[in-house]
Amino acid sequence: LAQADVVLLNIGGNDLLRQYREGGVSELIRQFVPLKRKYRHNLLDIYGAIQQNNKHVLIVQNSLYNSMKKEAQYFGFTNLLFHIWNSAIGSNGILVTNTRKMGKVPSIWLDSIHPNEEGYAIMHQLLLETLQTTGITIAKERQ
Repeated sequence: LAQADVVLLNIGGNDLLRQYREGGVSELIRQFVPLKRKYRHNLLDIYGAIQQNNKHVLIVQNSLYNSMKKEAQYFGFTNLLFHIWNSAIGSNGILVTNTRKMGKVPSIWLDSIHPNEEGYAIMHQLLLETLQTTGITIAKERQ
């Protein structure tokens, strides 16, 4: 970590999934605000720990994507929850990659949550686009 140029974070989905599995939709809704508050607190701690070990590292965090199929009963609601959840992400000096586009491609899911190889390729491309918006480019041979 002390010698890293970039740290990529893709975290937070298990917090939501765990709450859903423990209590279903109603408990997830009931616990959403305190869960998001704890997530934000944890993110700030993680950002701080990374920056303490390397004050020059670039931290890029992926937003969470909605992998639920559009036909699913709660699709619209989960889109709203992910939008609100993703508002907890970021801080001064943290770049955020918007991965929302991934949810629109049904063929990229290994299971109902994790991307397959094609999904990770899309995630990689979104990361490169995010870096390019800040003027950072990565040589082709390093990609």
